[in-house]
Amino acid sequence: MSAGNVRDWPLMGERLYAAWSLASSNFTELLKRVRARPVGNVRLCLGKVASVGLGLVSFVASVIIAGRRHQLLVSREALATNG
Repeated sequence: MSAGNVRDWPLMGERLYAAWSLASSNFTELLKRVRARPVGNVRLCLGKVASVGLGLVSFVASVIIAGRRHQLLVSREALATNG
């Protein structure tokens, strides 16, 4: 995929293309622009990490709950057939 195709991506292709072009031609300028907004960048990164962590915890909790429900259903069926 060429860099020109990235520009056509919906939503953020133009911004991504501009950032990549700036990084390839003048990396120090890109760093200056990124450092100009450290608090916003840190909040964004922490928000993404928190979102992924919360999603992982939700997934693990749902697997535990599903396993417990399955265990209860199997034990009830065993009691019904043997009882």
